Amino acid sequence: MRWVAWLAAVAVALFGFVALQDDVPEGWALAGNNRDAYETEVVDDADRAGAVAHLWAAAPAPEGFGTLMQEVRADDFRGKRVRMTAHVRTADVAGWAGLWLRVDGARQNALAFDNMQDRPITGTSGWAPYSVVLDVPRAASVVAFGTLLHGPGHVFLDDVSFQEVDESVPVTAATATLDVPARPINLDFEG
Repeated sequence: MRWVAWLAAVAVALFGFVALQDDVPEGWALAGNNRDAYETEVVDDADRAGAVAHLWAAAPAPEGFGTLMQEVRADDFRGKRVRMTAHVRTADVAGWAGLWLRVDGARQNALAFDNMQDRPITGTSGWAPYSVVLDVPRAASVVAFGTLLHGPGHVFLDDVSFQEVDESVPVTAATATLDVPARPINLDFEG
């Protein structure tokens, strides 16, 4: 990280400009419906004794959201209830932040989704564990997950984990699995 800052300073001194480039953690992607208004990097955090991801709004009043995310095949999770847990810290979040987990089918349709919008992280908060729990249908092909920030502020993320949980652990989304019938219904429109 330090060499990137040094290189940027040299570029400004020599050429009068610096090319902006995402410092996205390996294996992760910076995305969102206003991705260009957000930036990310890995920073050292003394409270967490190591590296953590940092996502922040680069614009003073961005519209939309930015997310630091990953997508993985659903093979290991199909037919299971999974809990994604991560430690999160926020600073000056004026909109809202949260973890999110989405399960997609083969046609990239969402089968289950929770982004904590109904229980957002706002303002400034110390490190705390947060969880999202969803059922992963057998028709799942991809599991996507990450942290998101909607509006100004900073989100720090550490120790993301997945574990299978039993039915005694409730799903966290209001409608965790989208209602899709098992068989076609009312094909003659008379029902």
